[in-house]
Amino acid sequence: MEILKLLFLILILVGGYFIYIKFNKPVIASFKDRNDFYLYKDISAKSIALGKNEKKLYVGSSDNSIKIIDFDTGLPIQILEGHTDSVNSVVLNRENSKLFSASSDKSIKVWNLSDGTLLKTLTGHDSEINALVLSLDEKYIFSASNDKTIKMWRLKDKKLLTTFKGHEGAINAIDISKNGDYLVSASDDKTVKIWNIKSGVLLHTLEGHKEEVNVVIIDNKRGRVISGSNDGFIKFWSLKEGKFLFSIEQELLMIQSLALTKDENQLVFGTGCYVAGHSNVFLWDLKSNKLLKRSNEKFGWVKNLIITQDKRVILSYSDIKIFDFEKEKVVQSIQGNKSAVSAVTINQQGTLTAIGLSSGDIHIWNNKTEEHLNILKGHKNSISALKITKDNRRLISSSFDTTIKIWNLKSGKELKNLIGHHASISSMVISSDEKFILSCSIFHDNEIMLWDTKTAKPIITFHKHKEPIRDLLISKDNSFMITASCDNSIKFWELKSGKFIKSFDKHQNDVISLAMNENNSRLISVDMDKKIFVWDVQSGKILHQFEIDTEPIQRPMYIDDDILYVALRDGTISTWNINNGKFLKRLSLHNHAINSIALSPLSKLLVSSSLGTTLLSSVEENNLTHKEYLLGNKSWVMFDMENKKFIIEGERNFVFKRERGNRTLLSPIMSK
Repeated sequence: MEILKLLFLILILVGGYFIYIKFNKPVIASFKDRNDFYLYKDISAKSIALGKNEKKLYVGSSDNSIKIIDFDTGLPIQILEGHTDSVNSVVLNRENSKLFSASSDKSIKVWNLSDGTLLKTLTGHDSEINALVLSLDEKYIFSASNDKTIKMWRLKDKKLLTTFKGHEGAINAIDISKNGDYLVSASDDKTVKIWNIKSGVLLHTLEGHKEEVNVVIIDNKRGRVISGSNDGFIKFWSLKEGKFLFSIEQELLMIQSLALTKDENQLVFGTGCYVAGHSNVFLWDLKSNKLLKRSNEKFGWVKNLIITQDKRVILSYSDIKIFDFEKEKVVQSIQGNKSAVSAVTINQQGTLTAIGLSSGDIHIWNNKTEEHLNILKGHKNSISALKITKDNRRLISSSFDTTIKIWNLKSGKELKNLIGHHASISSMVISSDEKFILSCSIFHDNEIMLWDTKTAKPIITFHKHKEPIRDLLISKDNSFMITASCDNSIKFWELKSGKFIKSFDKHQNDVISLAMNENNSRLISVDMDKKIFVWDVQSGKILHQFEIDTEPIQRPMYIDDDILYVALRDGTISTWNINNGKFLKRLSLHNHAINSIALSPLSKLLVSSSLGTTLLSSVEENNLTHKEYLLGNKSWVMFDMENKKFIIEGERNFVFKRERGNRTLLSPIMSK
């Protein structure tokens, strides 16, 4: 009997475990053929809207996109692309089936939110559109523009019905009354205007503000208009008569945003301040006309406000924060990725990748297991160059913080700190015998330093260029070093003495990048005129000259045997044979400028990075396959698709993985 009870208990536990796994496994949503990796830069919020039931947040961004974000987790769900300039206003219909967006590209777009498709585009304004408001019956939409007009559109047939004219400056904000009779507008001309919607007639011009009026809303409960201006005043006016009632003054502050609580009994306003450079959020009681609370946290200029059912305040200025007046603190931040990838490298075997960030952190990956091995912390500014030693035991990094560090790759500990540069280190290379490090600073003192890796001391320091140094390298036999400069020249120097040898002076513009083949016979240089020269090192003759149609990036080249790889600002990598001068192919990897590339000669793995994206590609003769890793909010996550296994490091994060053109968004994972 006891055995049966035990077996029954085991069955319950096992069943409970599988139920738990089923309902708690990560949700994976797939996006096909999307180019949304730049989401992980700043949110760049210009406008925000909150969906019904407060499940989703819709963000119009200065990067021309509309980001749809899970409100609870702060994670991206979808990106709508189609505008060609900043998205300044977003509005939802009641059922959240459609989204309306207004842009600096002078257009209004209507989106189907079920599949993200663009339904309509309305054009007619002569300048950027700043604000939208939807009629209560959702048949009409109103738009306010820098062209000093408000337009009323019928959505059914995209017909422009009315143009409201009368303002003498850009119109910054509009609102309509719940009964559909009144339209109010705020303008740079320091006035607020009240219009009759049906007739299009201007009813009242409200004068009294001394500077630009940034925002206006209607208090339907009390029949009032509320306006906020750069003069620091919030003014209250009667809606029907257009009479001034009273005002609230916030000394030295500019009123940037206004919002009413759901019961319309309280007013929340956000400010900006030229003097302090930051702002606060205020809670005002409309019954007693008294200030209830002021945020004890400082924000950027609060351009947008939304108030949730529980009176939390969603505010945006570039990032998005949720402020709780009851708790008197920010309870959530939606910020995107602040750290772009600034440098990448890969070891000779193709098993390890190091990724340097603009924050100064360095992430180490195992390419075979897709495991995130470590985060190296110590640099205080952007990483400019990385190199893994041949024995895979050490990593050498340079940074704009003026230091070079040598790390133990296994433990992640800093072994040596090379201090001596007086300005940001822009370039750093290692000799083939790994005894020397050559580094230079740019735009400040044009300082070149040669270091001994054992002693971590400089052997030579010299200033031989009058113009900024753009790149440098050490010959494969460690006998000489080469520098490229904005003085249009390429100079050769003895490695250990720093003695000048010779100069190549055929470029007509800044030389920005250098590369050399294995036997030191060929030097490749790139200039700002989009020209690539292949030099015979011995004679100084130009053997081949390539012209490219897109500007290259600084330090964009890598040579493997006779193949030259050049990264370009359009996100592609072009390849040539440096012996016969023939163009081979163009690899379309990224959709934005590539900022760093590295090649593993033994495994033929090419690592490139662009705007926070790190791409690990397998380079074959007629095929190119790649996986894409993206940095999340604070750390990195990797998911093994084959073994269905998460490898976790850090706090809540997210990552895309690309397989044969398809993107997979992996859901948030909590740290162990």
